[in-house]
Amino acid sequence: MGPQRTPQVEDVLLVTHASFFHIIRKMRTEAKANYIVIFDETPQNVFGQFQLSLSTNANLITDHIITEKSQHEDFFLLAPKDDVEIQIFLTKEGEDEINDKLRGLFDKLLDDDFKCEIRKDIWNKFLKNKKNSKNNVAFTAHHYMQPTIFSGFKYVHFLSAKFTESDLFHIFQKQGVHFEEKELKVRYSEHKNTTNTHIRYCMERDFSKSKRTNLCKNAKTIIQNILDVSRMNIQDDKTLLVLNKDMIEGDSDLLKSIKIPPNVDIISSYVHGLNEYQGVHHITFAASLNYRDTQSDFLFDRFGISYEDIDRSFLFSSTYQAVCRTSIRNMYDDSFRVITVPDRRSAAYLQEALGIPDDRVKSLEDHMYLYEEKLSGGQRKDHKQTKEMTELKKSTKKIIIKECEELSNFTIDEFSRFRINLLDKTFTTQVSSVLDFEKPEDILDFFEKESSFTSDDKHTEDRLAWCALINTEASLNPRTGLCTKFGEANNAGYTCLMFDKDTSKSGEDISFTECAAWFKKQNWSFFMYETYSGAGNFRVVLPMTQVITCEAHELLTKWINKSIGNLGFKADENEPGPFDSSKFNAASKFFLPNHKAGTKIKTYRHKGTIFNPIKALASKEVKISDQMTEAKQGQTSHKKKIYERVINPALTAINKTATREGLRNRKSEEAKEKFLQSKGHNELAELVRKMTFWEKSDEILPFVLMNYRSGPDMQRETEGLIGQYASIETCTQKFGWSE
Repeated sequence: MGPQRTPQVEDVLLVTHASFFHIIRKMRTEAKANYIVIFDETPQNVFGQFQLSLSTNANLITDHIITEKSQHEDFFLLAPKDDVEIQIFLTKEGEDEINDKLRGLFDKLLDDDFKCEIRKDIWNKFLKNKKNSKNNVAFTAHHYMQPTIFSGFKYVHFLSAKFTESDLFHIFQKQGVHFEEKELKVRYSEHKNTTNTHIRYCMERDFSKSKRTNLCKNAKTIIQNILDVSRMNIQDDKTLLVLNKDMIEGDSDLLKSIKIPPNVDIISSYVHGLNEYQGVHHITFAASLNYRDTQSDFLFDRFGISYEDIDRSFLFSSTYQAVCRTSIRNMYDDSFRVITVPDRRSAAYLQEALGIPDDRVKSLEDHMYLYEEKLSGGQRKDHKQTKEMTELKKSTKKIIIKECEELSNFTIDEFSRFRINLLDKTFTTQVSSVLDFEKPEDILDFFEKESSFTSDDKHTEDRLAWCALINTEASLNPRTGLCTKFGEANNAGYTCLMFDKDTSKSGEDISFTECAAWFKKQNWSFFMYETYSGAGNFRVVLPMTQVITCEAHELLTKWINKSIGNLGFKADENEPGPFDSSKFNAASKFFLPNHKAGTKIKTYRHKGTIFNPIKALASKEVKISDQMTEAKQGQTSHKKKIYERVINPALTAINKTATREGLRNRKSEEAKEKFLQSKGHNELAELVRKMTFWEKSDEILPFVLMNYRSGPDMQRETEGLIGQYASIETCTQKFGWSE
C-alpha cells in the first residue's frame, strides 16, 4: 500500500455503506461539495426500532431524555437533555452492561441526521411505571434517517433495482424529498429468460422467525420441512440456500439442529454484491425478514406507508435480490430453474417481478405436514367446546369491529364517502353508472327524488342498485378481461343498509306504517318506499355513518330483522323477522323506486340521527354465528392484516371503477350540477375547488359565464378563484396516478 494522500478530483473512492455513513458524520459541509455519491444498492440503515424492558433503572431514560413536539399528533420527538451526559454513556462495547443496552438509542439521539420518536401512549405508560406480564417496564422507540444526511454533496445517485420500493424512498418521500429518475443504458429492464423458471411456496400462511422451530405432524420443524421439500424435482443439483444471519453467524444451535441438504451453498439474507453464483440455477429462500408488528405499525401510523409497501420494501426486495444472485441474472441463460420460498405472499411478489405464469407457480403445503394455525389462547380449529366457542365468538366480534373502525375514515375521493352502483339489468353484466355521495343524508335525498320515477317495466334497466364498493378485480372473465358477474366476491364493503319486505307467508305481516313507526322509534334517519309489486311490499333505506365490511352488514341486517321479529312480525314460520332473509348476504341488490304512470306509491322519510354501525355492533344483542366464527378463524385484529384483508380491496374497488378520464368527467359534471342547484359566491368557490382537484379548471370560466352571470365582474371573480386554487393538490397527486 502506498503512502496516504488527499483524494483528488478524478479519484474514485470505494467504500462500504457502513464506512460511508461513519465518515460523513465527520465531514465538513464545504468538503462534501466536491463529491458525487453513487450507491450500488439502497442503504439498509434508514429505519430501526429500539426496545428495552426494564425491571430497574427506568430513570436512566427519564433522567436523560426529554420529549418534544412531533409533526404527528400521536407521537413525541425524543431529544437528549444534555448531549454531554448522553455521550458519557457511549462507552466501548462490553465495558458496561447498562450502557450496551442504551447505546442503540443514545447514539441516534446524538446524530443530527436521525430522528427518534415514541408513541405518546407508550411514553405515558412508561412514566407511570406500568408493568407488563414479566413485571418489567416496556420502552419502544423508533428512529429514521433525515434527508439532511446527504446535504452538501454535489449529487447522490442510487443504482438500485426497485428503488421505489425501498424504505429510503418511502420515508424520504414522506418527508418531502423529490427523486428524479435518470435514464441509464442497462443490459435489460425485464426478465425475458424465465420460460423455464418455476416458483414453489411451502405455506399459505406468512412465514416468520417464530415459526421456524414449530413442530409439524411428522415431528420435524417447519424450517426442516422447508429444506426437505425444496429438493423435490431437482435431485442433487447445486442450490443456493438463503438463511437469516442469526443462523449463520456464530455458534448457532438452530443451524446445528437441522439437516442441510447436499450440494448446497449457504448465503446470508443480505446478499447485495454477491455475483459468484451465476452458474447456480436453483435457490431456496428460507430466511424470515418480516418487520416486527411494532415496526410496521410505526411506518403505517407515522408516515402513512401502506403495509403492502412495507412488505415490499423489506421482505420482498431481499427475496428478489437473492434470486438475482443465480443464473437468472445472465440474460442469455434460460435454464430449468426452481425458486422455492416459504410463503404464498413471497411467491406472488416474485411471480409479478419475474413475469411467471400461474401454471409455473405451485404450492408445496401438502408436503409440509402443517398443523392448523393456532388461534389466540393456543386453541386449534378442531374440537371446540361450548366455552371455547363462546370465547372465539367474542374475539371474532372484536375483529369485525376493529375492521370497521379501520374503515371509519375511508373516503372514495376528496369529497365523497359513500357509493351506490347502478347495474345495467337483472342479468347484471356491467356497471352502468356510479353514484358517489358526500353525506349519509344525500343518499336519502337521492332515493326520495327517485321515488317519482315511473315505468311500464318492473325491471327497467339501469335501476338495480348495489350499495357497495365493487372490486371488479375479484372475478375477471379470462376471455374478455372484464368483470361481467357481480357477486359476493366483488363486494369490498357496504355503504348503506337496505331491507326488502315481501308479502308474508306466515300471516304475521308487518304493515308499511308499523315498520316506519319501529324505525322512527329508533330515531335513525331512513327512507321507505313501496315496490312495483304494490301495497304491502316495500323497502327500507338506512344510511350509515361509514362504510362497513360484508360480515358487519350481515350481522346488522340480521339483528335489525330479528329485533322487529321479536314483536311478532315474521316473513315465514321459520324466519326470525319480517324481511327477506336472502337479502342479508354480500351480493344483495335492490331496485330503485319505480311505479306505473298514473299510480302512486307510499313513501316515508324520517330525519333523525345517522345509524352508527360501530355502536350497534358493540351491543350484546348482535350475535355471531358459529359459521361466521369458523370462517374468521386464523384472522387477527392487527392493522397490517386488516389493511390486506379489508382496506386494500376497498382501495382497489374505488380505483377500478372506471377510466381515470371517465372519473374526472363524471366528478366535474357532478360538481357543475350541484352548483346549478344552489348558486352563490360560496358555491362558486366550491365549484372552482372541486373542478381544479379533478383537473378540469379550463372548463370553469366558460361554464360560469354561461350558466351563472356574464360580464367583466364575474369573469374577474372567477379568474381570481381559479388562481387562488391553482396550487391545490389534484386527483393525480392525491391518488398517485402516473399518467
